[in-house]
Amino acid sequence: MRLSTLAQSARERGLKIATLLIEELERAWISPDEEVKPETVRVGSTVTFVTLSGESKTVRLVYPGETDVAASQVSVLSNVGVALLGLSKGDTVHWLTWEHRENSLTLVDVMPPVRVPTLASDRVDEPLS
Repeated sequence: MRLSTLAQSARERGLKIATLLIEELERAWISPDEEVKPETVRVGSTVTFVTLSGESKTVRLVYPGETDVAASQVSVLSNVGVALLGLSKGDTVHWLTWEHRENSLTLVDVMPPVRVPTLASDRVDEPLS
């Protein structure tokens, strides 16, 4: 649901990309994280893809506030971010840029999001010595 809320908020702010994200979410099968196959791209996944020009890139898909181009972190509210959502290894997606140029990428590899342990899962039932 976080992506839906993000997309609606972006639409209210007049961001063009919001419409693309909303369309993608309307087509998607929404599943709890534990049911999503590791090779399916979602926020937090690290992916390697090849662009239309043949360039290979490895990026991590993140929420807008976490975007850091220098660290190869791409926002889910970008053309590439929306294009990557839901893809699996070997998939190719095509889209038009805002300048109406054709673009595409082919997914080469997907690493699932790294789950950071919560305090509850770090609980120790025995006293520490």
